[in-house]
Amino acid sequence: AQRESDRATMPCAPSCTPTVLANRAGAFSCAARLGWLQSTRGGGLTEHAACTTVAGEFPIECGDCAPLSLVAQPHAASRVVPPAAPPPSPPWHLLKLPRPSPPPPPLPPGMPPPTWPPSPLPPSPPVAPPLPPPPSPSPSPLSPPPTAKPPHAPPPNAPPPPPPSPCAPSCTPTVLANRAGAFSCAARLGWLQSTRGGGLTEHAACTTVAGEFP
Repeated sequence: AQRESDRATMPCAPSCTPTVLANRAGAFSCAARLGWLQSTRGGGLTEHAACTTVAGEFPIECGDCAPLSLVAQPHAASRVVPPAAPPPSPPWHLLKLPRPSPPPPPLPPGMPPPTWPPSPLPPSPPVAPPLPPPPSPSPSPLSPPPTAKPPHAPPPNAPPPPPPSPCAPSCTPTVLANRAGAFSCAARLGWLQSTRGGGLTEHAACTTVAGEFP
């Protein structure tokens, strides 16, 4: 009973509740993955690093276990920026008005003034219609029609391989996923090896869990 009350102490953010820790993230729960990363074989990460890794790999199942320092802030691009006010117009006496065009030069003596309306331009020659496109060559009856190549499909996002058994060879992933009360065997092993669970060795954690839940 004391171990279950200690289990309610959150190793990461306050939103990392026992319900979130019990969520299934692939073949294992969030608590099992956190405990494995903090164990010796899983890398010996700190609680902060383990919570950051698991919340980043499984944001839907374990995203609430992300440390508070990594909670996403509103993007700057989403903020509404008011439009800039137009510059004030200068006073009317400072405006630069266009200069009037100079009068045309006087006609030389003896030249008649131009007539209005001017004489019409000669009609333009008719435009020839565009040539039809050449006929496309018909495919040979002996050659098969070209087949479209299917687009290259990206490789599926394969789930990470399950961590190796921390105890005996018979401690398979199927045994680790068994429910032992409110949590799985892997979750209890990981919790006992974490700092808040007691920091037990793998041998001591396996011995404790196997004795309580034979």
